[in-house]
This record gives sequence, structure tokens and C-alpha cells, in this order.
Amino acid sequence: MKCSRNIHVSPLAATVRRLVGGLQRIRGVPRLLYWTRHWILPTNHVLITTPDGLPLTIDTDDYGQLMLFYFPYSLDERALLNDLLQQGDVCLDLGANVGVLAIEMARIVGETGLIIAVDANPRVVWALNNTIELCAIHCLHAVHSGIAGYSGVGQLIRPAVGFSESVEVSESLNDGDYVPLTTIDELVKIYLDGRTPDLIKVDIEGSEVDLIASMSNIFSTGIFPMLLVEFHRDKCVRRGGDVEQIREYLATSGYSERRLRPNRGTYNLIYDSQPLSARENVLFVTSSHLSLRPKLRLKWQ
Repeated sequence: MKCSRNIHVSPLAATVRRLVGGLQRIRGVPRLLYWTRHWILPTNHVLITTPDGLPLTIDTDDYGQLMLFYFPYSLDERALLNDLLQQGDVCLDLGANVGVLAIEMARIVGETGLIIAVDANPRVVWALNNTIELCAIHCLHAVHSGIAGYSGVGQLIRPAVGFSESVEVSESLNDGDYVPLTTIDELVKIYLDGRTPDLIKVDIEGSEVDLIASMSNIFSTGIFPMLLVEFHRDKCVRRGGDVEQIREYLATSGYSERRLRPNRGTYNLIYDSQPLSARENVLFVTSSHLSLRPKLRLKWQ
């Protein structure tokens, strides 16, 4: 993917990234990079390329976003997306953040495809829109909204401590930042222009059970997209959601599941009927998906 605007990284930043590229897991190195950020990448919001070439707008004061400049992110999910998606596919990225996976999806599906990237945090939506504009990614559209089983208004819950702002959305309205809530049905009707989603990727910090339960409306029309869901079990429980029950619901709806496991820059798909751990990525597909996606079928165990 070529950016319509040159991305300039200072010689100092390029040198530091080259030196620390293999040191992500050494204790103290990421923290040191964070504390020295204003000397290396002095602009708060800057368009960069990741070590493996994806353009991103990041806020260097956000720890998690800053690390995207230095280290490859989520190589297992990106490898999986390359086996799941084809040119012309349509995807919903729910919980897109600054767009690492959304931009990867856009690269794969090309100009004939369509990616709708949704996030409740206005700051990361601004960053993603900046990348889309500067790099002319015409098949990718960013939407500022929370995702729920109903439309309305929710409240952003920002972390009390920490260097990264991974927000949640609450249905209870108190004093704070508010965000519109949108259903999957509405996203499909408003943004897909009559097309149907081939993949829905979900990372919405504990709201995933409610969201999947609301997909009965889509299933009733005969639309069964592939689902890549990051389950945050403890957050789901706090919201009254039952992760195991929703897995059973998807099984009765015709889906098979595999858990995603990193494997040296690629991935394995593992069958395990046991309860999910605190945080896991799970892929749900139907038999028709497997018949149409030969690369995925080869990985299916």
C-alpha cells in the first residue's frame, strides 16, 4: 500500500527503531522508549509506517500506539486475515482503534472491497481518518460510534490509570463523555450500500456477548459472515454476559470455531471445547466459508 504523502521519519528515530527491533520482550525497553519519545518522535500526532510497512497516524503520548512504531503488532491476526480475505470482500472492523487491522484488510481487499472501521473513541477515529485522507485509502471508512444490540447513547469509560487509552462503553449514563450507539443492522444498512459483510472482526472490550446475541436479525436473513472475536471474559461477566452460552448459540446457528494461537509470525487454529480463558481470539466460520477459502481450509484442524 503506497501512501499519497511521503512519511518522513528522522534519522534518529530510524536508527533507534533498527537498534531495538528485537528487544520488545526485554523488561524496561518499551518503558524507556516511552519516556524518551519526545526526543525521538517529537510530534504528538504523527503519520508513521510500522516496521512491516503499514501507514498509521499515532499519538506518541499513548504507550500502546507508540509501540506500533517500534515493533510489529498482531502478526498472527494479520496472517489470518490474509488467508480469510480476498479481493472485493466487505468487512466490518468493530473496535478498530487506530486501524492496524483495518488498514491490513484494506490492503487485501483492494479498491473493489469495502472496510467499515468503527470505534467509540473519538481520538483514534480522528487518527484513522487522518491516515485514510493522507494515504488515499478509498475502500476504508472510519465511523465514530459504540456498538451495541440497540441504538442510542452510551458513555465512554476511560481507564483510571495506564499509558494506553483502550476505552469501554457503558449503557449507564453518568457525567462524562457520551458516544452514539449503533447496531450491526444499522451499519449494514447505512454503510454497505446493499452489500453483505464477508467478515466481522470484533474487539469491543466486554460488549461482544450482547453484540453477537443481537445478530439474530442478520442470521434470519440468511447472512452468516465469518466472525473473528476477541473475548474479554471478565469484562463480559461484569456486564452480565455469558461467553460460553454465546459460543453455544453460534454453534447452533451453524458455526464452527477455532482459537487463534500465535506461531512465530503466523498462526495456528486450535479446536478446544473447554471454557475460554480471560482473553482469547476465536474464529467462527461455516462450512461454506471453508469451501470457498482454500488457504483457511488448509489451516483448519
